[in-house]
Amino acid sequence: MKVYYYLSKSKKRRIQLESVDIYALLFLNEQGILSQPQFYEFYSLLKHISDAAFRRKMSRWDNANIVEKSKEKMQNGYEMAIINLTPAGQTILKKLGYLGMEEKLKYQAKSNLDHTLAIKQSVIEVLKCVSQKEPFYIADGGKYVIPFREDKDEELEEPIIIFKKQNFGNDFIPPLKSLSQYKATFIDRHKELDVLQSFVPQEFTLINNQLGEKTGLIPDWIFKIRDTYLYIEVDSGNEKIKTKRDHTNTIIEKHDVRSIEGKLYRYEELAKKDREHNHKVIFALMDDSDVVITKNIHSNKDIRIANLKHEIAHMNDYKDWKIEVYVTGMKRFYTVVEAVYLELINNIKSYSYEVYKKTFITLIKAGLKPNWKNLKFMVVGKHFYPTLGISTNSLNFIPDFLFRYYQDTEDKYEQYFIPVFIREGNVKDMERLAYYAVPTANGRFKYNAKILALYKRKEELVNDVIRKTKKVNTNKITNEIVDNNGMNIDNIVFAAIDEISNGKLLLYNANKKQIDISQLF
Repeated sequence: MKVYYYLSKSKKRRIQLESVDIYALLFLNEQGILSQPQFYEFYSLLKHISDAAFRRKMSRWDNANIVEKSKEKMQNGYEMAIINLTPAGQTILKKLGYLGMEEKLKYQAKSNLDHTLAIKQSVIEVLKCVSQKEPFYIADGGKYVIPFREDKDEELEEPIIIFKKQNFGNDFIPPLKSLSQYKATFIDRHKELDVLQSFVPQEFTLINNQLGEKTGLIPDWIFKIRDTYLYIEVDSGNEKIKTKRDHTNTIIEKHDVRSIEGKLYRYEELAKKDREHNHKVIFALMDDSDVVITKNIHSNKDIRIANLKHEIAHMNDYKDWKIEVYVTGMKRFYTVVEAVYLELINNIKSYSYEVYKKTFITLIKAGLKPNWKNLKFMVVGKHFYPTLGISTNSLNFIPDFLFRYYQDTEDKYEQYFIPVFIREGNVKDMERLAYYAVPTANGRFKYNAKILALYKRKEELVNDVIRKTKKVNTNKITNEIVDNNGMNIDNIVFAAIDEISNGKLLLYNANKKQIDISQLF
């Protein structure tokens, strides 16, 4: 498809747009504002283009008033080009039929530009992930489809002609194949499949419909995959974590969305009312990565993430929450989103006995076993715990399976591992580690049971931030070990499945330092 956009009556003053340009403008229409590097990053998903060629294209579009290009000085002295769609640029999309004539430009405040750009970057990271699997996504709340591939079939016998002003000439716009293909019935049909949907927060109606118009809860961005809504919350590090309390530590305003705690209580209320869908929230902390260049950087990123994981896990009734929460930094945002996306499209809800068994066998083959005579091992399901003298009374989280090593003799040794599959950034997975540290520390699991934290990949193990880690305290009256200040990391062993699958028995402590097998048995 070729579009000739005439800037005057003269045939010489024109801008040529192709289908990939139109889809890029549709993305800019959805986002409202982007930095030029971000716009280039998205454009490159559609078609290969050099950075220099893209800069020249932006200059031409700016001169033609299709986009508006401005400069913002960043903290390090670097000037960043900021791109936004103009009314004239949006009119092109309207005339082609992609937008309704009543569509208005999306307002984007520049007062907190670093936060705004971080939100846009999070959207691009999600789309980069999805573009590896899908040919398109449903954009702007279902208004149109944006393909991730250059459309080779949109060939017209004559180019489309659009004049900047009506008195310059008559437009010539034949029917477009892409519009007939991606019509409303196509979009509605694919909404229920694996196709990603993107929603502009200010136009997202589900939250107000469920919680009322005065809820105050506005995510930074919303995606939907199958029956799951994914809410993105970009954290600058300045937002307070806890809601205001009185002198007795009672929450005064439970749903005060100015705090992270208040937002999460709102999300949980939404999940309870909207039982038709699942709900996941990802908090992405702005950091010093080169993913997004910002003015304000939170200097203690890992401490902030660790504290967030800890505080979220200790919010009221957290163990019964219907929402799933992730906390990560922008540098690791893509990896976390990729894992969430693959889990959703593959419909992975929980790990089966076969997965635990396969993992245990892999560990044994790699060398995770004691040097005992008459050694035997087995995967123990939780219905067998009472017969082995393992008590699960009053536990909020009960392990589905245990790995057991034992001797088949009268004077037998015995060793248990509690396997916990950890997804990078997942708050509840990390809380299971902290929670299991209590019964292992107080001897409820016999013979010094250890917790085995298993990541799919080594890079996830190395980069995941463990939540606040202080040793558990003993209650002075009951002598029970309680988890008031953090989790006890003494009995936790970390391993990456990709390493042990290659026959390497590499084990790590909570500080990600390698440990020897002799420390385990």
